[in-house]
Amino acid sequence: MGLFSSLKNFVTGGGAEVSLELLGQPERGGSFGLRVTAVIGESDIDVNRVYVKVRGSEHVEIPDVEVAKTVGGKVETEKRRITHQESTFNYDGELAAELTLKAGETYSWETQVEIPEDVLPTFKGKNAEHRWRAFAALDMRGNDPDSGWVDFEIA
Repeated sequence: MGLFSSLKNFVTGGGAEVSLELLGQPERGGSFGLRVTAVIGESDIDVNRVYVKVRGSEHVEIPDVEVAKTVGGKVETEKRRITHQESTFNYDGELAAELTLKAGETYSWETQVEIPEDVLPTFKGKNAEHRWRAFAALDMRGNDPDSGWVDFEIA
């Protein structure tokens, strides 16, 4: 592989394709599995760690809120859209550490994630929603190849 291909992979994370698969149905008070698969490109890559993240977050958006402000000693109002996000669940897990992944090979790792009973389920209302997402990546020099965020539901 040439210098420019190596540089591109360093910047874009193109040294591997990473995918994330949910194993089982996530539910409150239970656990579910995650499988991370990495297909390595044209060159060996040195990885510091293979990791996953699972996030629960509540998003609130309220349209047409009257907001007052003082301009030149005079009170003026304007309508704004107010948004807020609150993290409700954070899980960070390491699946492997300090390894060299060989060019052209496919690797797979699995883990279990425990979901507490008292977390919010997935929901979407008129002005609020609760989302669940998972993410996997290879931590390496340059831009980490990753799965992107994968949305899933918890009842």
